[in-house]
Parts: sequence; structure tokens; C-alpha cells
Amino acid sequence: MAKPTVFVSRMIPQEGIDLLKKECDVTVSPHDRVLSKQELIEGIKGKDALLCLLTDKIDSEVLDSNPKQKGGGRFDHRHGCHHHKWWGWGFY
Repeated sequence: MAKPTVFVSRMIPQEGIDLLKKECDVTVSPHDRVLSKQELIEGIKGKDALLCLLTDKIDSEVLDSNPKQKGGGRFDHRHGCHHHKWWGWGFY
């Protein structure tokens, strides 16, 4: 079975990336900044999940752009990665 694919909107601590890579095929944005809506849409194209930061502006247009997406989570440097109930599942 193929690993789920995840787009990470911005670099998070390497330990988090390493954990994700154990179970997922991970793509991390090369940009060290908040991504534009179009960059987010391009990044999640064909991915199963999105891991974004609290500063990313995720709206219904971004989420609806990828019908394959099954889940997502937001990363907060103070608390780690959190599940986002609206998307159904996330990373812990």
C-alpha cells in the first residue's frame, strides 16, 4: 500500500519531519515565509494531507481545490502538531 502524501507549508523542526517521513511521503515548501493562496493550492495538489502553520490562511477555496485531501493539521511551535477536527484527522 502506498504511503499517504503530505504537504508541509513551511519547515518545522526536523524531528517533526522525520516522524512524518516514517509513515508518509513528505513534501516541504522550499519557502521560509507564509505561502500565498495559489502556492498553497499548488502545494496540496494531489496530496492526501496538509500540515500548515497557524499563520497560513487556509480557507474553503484552498481546501476545496484538492478533492483527494483527507486530512490536515496545524503546527504550533509552543505545542507541537494538532489535529484539526474540521478536516477529520491530523498528526500528533
